[in-house]
Amino acid sequence: MNKKHNKPSITWRGIQHAITNFAVGYSFRVGFSDSSIWNIDWTQLGPLCQLVPFVNISDSAMCLKDVWEDGMWNLQGLATMIPTDIVQYIHQLPVTNNLDVRLTDAWTWRHAKKGEYTCSSGYYWLLQQNRDWNMICNMNWLWRLKVPSKLQHFLWICFHNALPINARQHHCNMVASPSCTRCSSPIEDILQRLRDCPHSRELWLRLNMRRYNNFFFEFDVNVWLHEMTKGTSAIFFITGVWYA
Repeated sequence: MNKKHNKPSITWRGIQHAITNFAVGYSFRVGFSDSSIWNIDWTQLGPLCQLVPFVNISDSAMCLKDVWEDGMWNLQGLATMIPTDIVQYIHQLPVTNNLDVRLTDAWTWRHAKKGEYTCSSGYYWLLQQNRDWNMICNMNWLWRLKVPSKLQHFLWICFHNALPINARQHHCNMVASPSCTRCSSPIEDILQRLRDCPHSRELWLRLNMRRYNNFFFEFDVNVWLHEMTKGTSAIFFITGVWYA
């Protein structure tokens, strides 16, 4: 069997990466609390029955409501021996509300009023985190540009390395070669396609873009896109990128 077909898709790898990042944005909602303390994953560590040597028979029918007192977890009444580090972890778990018989036990998204995750709430939450992001990754400035929306979306695609250039399509096994079809350069990446290919370079030279920035042909892709969409060069540059 070809091993290439066993490789997870880009979408699935993105989901797996997102699970790790977004897990800290959820907290457990204590509702009617009829859920078993042992058999559901309410700690994000896995079912509690798998984290202890054995469940004492006197505790086997325990529900979450039985270990929830005065707005905090109380495990002292359990006969089952739970490792100290797990007990400490449970005591630190954030809980969104006091016991509410109108609701069911569930994990909720803490950054939305209704506790339901949305793409917009997740996006803005991520912008507030320090996950190796910098000012270029905050795209609010892009949507404020006074240009047609198709150009805004095109720049957004470029920033996120999602432009369907040959290097990317070859990586996804969609084309036979990563080379540029216009100039036969071995690798057609975003910069090569939009700036460094002789056909694109001729356009930029005719527009005399170096009069706006002497390092026009030296920037890496994110700095290039970000710097040249500011000031008096913005309209010329964005139009040039579209036609490059």
